[in-house]
Amino acid sequence: MPRTLTLIPLLLAAWSSPAWANDSSFEGHGAGVINVSEARVQMLKEHIVIKPLDEIHGRWRAQCEFWFKNLSDQPVTVQIGFPDWWVWGDAPGKYAIKDFEVWVRNQQIKPEHKEVNSKKNDILRAKGTEYQAAYLWSVTFKPNEEVYIKNIYTFGGYSTMSAYNDHLLHNGNYDRIKDQIWYKLPPKKVFEAKKKQEELDDPPNNVNIRHIYDSKPVIWGDSIHATIRYIVTSGRSWAQPIREAKIEVHLPKGVFPHLMIISPGNYEYKEGVLLWSRKGWTPTEDIEISFLFPIPSEDEALNGPIFNNLEEFNHWMALAKRNRYAPEIYQRVEALIRYLAGQGELKVKIALPTLPEDKPTKRPFTELEHAMLKALEARIK
Repeated sequence: MPRTLTLIPLLLAAWSSPAWANDSSFEGHGAGVINVSEARVQMLKEHIVIKPLDEIHGRWRAQCEFWFKNLSDQPVTVQIGFPDWWVWGDAPGKYAIKDFEVWVRNQQIKPEHKEVNSKKNDILRAKGTEYQAAYLWSVTFKPNEEVYIKNIYTFGGYSTMSAYNDHLLHNGNYDRIKDQIWYKLPPKKVFEAKKKQEELDDPPNNVNIRHIYDSKPVIWGDSIHATIRYIVTSGRSWAQPIREAKIEVHLPKGVFPHLMIISPGNYEYKEGVLLWSRKGWTPTEDIEISFLFPIPSEDEALNGPIFNNLEEFNHWMALAKRNRYAPEIYQRVEALIRYLAGQGELKVKIALPTLPEDKPTKRPFTELEHAMLKALEARIK
């Protein structure tokens, strides 16, 4: 009799707990495929492509391709489940995952959508996720057979009016993300003290780290933000390693290069695409991208500088070098510096609501801008 097992694919977009998010909206998760109980099936390869359907606060489309192999000489029947969540905040509709499609061996099949109790049903539960429904379908592997499976769907991600540094209060995010942050972080003890106070509040006051509206210089960690997340650690549940993985995130055109926090490192950034490529891979950290929207003074737009000081700029340049940023990324930073000094044009409109609508009046470059332009030109050549 063929053995039956259950797998869970998850493309997780933008997860944060509604218990501490202020003025937030959650419209779905996503992730890789989880093998709950069967070591005889290996993920040979995965190729994930995530693209925006509109601007940052809109929806995203995911195409997830997986190649699996039954490593045994026995047939194996697999029940696969893709979790779905209730939306909250301003998101429309009851469930988050929309336009869901399943393809097996290049043939489209219709999955069943049903409510589940994820707390009681361990088979259909992924660690760290609480969901209310799932798409279900079955696949039978012949002995030693390789099977191609594709999922396509849309999700809305997570956005909040909370400061980005609030995000670092939870789920070990401070230690996980700190090496990919170029601005100066408060010491960890500040975050730990704040989290302890938050836990003592009854009821929770959701104060977190308050926005400072008249911040000069700009406090980058005070930015409101939107986040998407792709869960790759689920791949550890398969017979290891994953032979080959490629995860592409296509960014909205107006995203500005330094107003993102991207983790983990060791990725490539070119032509508007973030790319993680791995071979012989056992994933240990999930992919997360947060888009920052700095808070300006109440009575003026954010009109520069784009970095407060040379230390911030140098940290960003070092991060960009480690992660193989292409020359055109540095060109975009250079263009914004020139634009804010009234000495250049922007070829691509920046998705930053605080950017002045009218071109700034021409002025001399500051000492900081001169230093940044010199360093950027060296990278562009």
